[in-house]
Amino acid sequence: MPVLIDVRYTSDWKLFELVAFVLLGGLGGVLGALFIKACRFWAGTYRRIPMIKSYPLMDVIIIALLTSLSSYWNKYTKLGDSELLSNLAATCNSGATSFLGLRNCGSNEPLSTLLGPLAIAFVVKGVFTIVSFGLCVPAGIYVPSMAMGALVGKAVGYNVEALSWKLPIIACPTEKGVSCANTEVYALIGAGAMMSGVTRLPVTLTIILFELTGALNYVACFCIAIFAAKLSADCIEPCNIYVSIHPFWYYCF
Repeated sequence: MPVLIDVRYTSDWKLFELVAFVLLGGLGGVLGALFIKACRFWAGTYRRIPMIKSYPLMDVIIIALLTSLSSYWNKYTKLGDSELLSNLAATCNSGATSFLGLRNCGSNEPLSTLLGPLAIAFVVKGVFTIVSFGLCVPAGIYVPSMAMGALVGKAVGYNVEALSWKLPIIACPTEKGVSCANTEVYALIGAGAMMSGVTRLPVTLTIILFELTGALNYVACFCIAIFAAKLSADCIEPCNIYVSIHPFWYYCF
């Protein structure tokens, strides 16, 4: 079955990773809930400025210009959301090297140099997704929220990978010299968790992730993380993004 993201994992997930998946899901839900609150605040302040309401084209031009100037300098933000998500979540062929410099694609960059650009990209993507949501142009929230979650998931995956090398108790018993953590999986799970926190569609998201990847052996992991994200998001923000920005969003409270 052809899929959008090619994932061919050489090892299955390990039992200790369930803790990381749950924590990543909870983190994605919290970030999704905070994202909703930020969107609602932006819609209730900036979008109500008389000049912005009267000249929507000016709003589009301003945000497009700021996005271009801020995103070009980072190797992650300069990509489109779909391309970024594909690069973060896809595995590489043997000997291949990603132009993004991702470790799973043959890069030897240390962990410290990888986390910085990921963090910056998440902040930039998050800010401009918030300010652009509600523009008078066709746009969506599915792929942008998944791209942001994939950045977080990739960073978490790198840390779990580093931890698996340092702690013999969680090292792979039958795969000496091979990392237990597939950072690409964490990117996918982070993408689903963030989107779950934003949209609150856990069952739909589990199916989407499976259809995107065809990774049947990770469906249980997707489910656990996505439902953990929904539960944590519900504790902070009771409404999804669509209800929150509706003119009657105050009925949620």
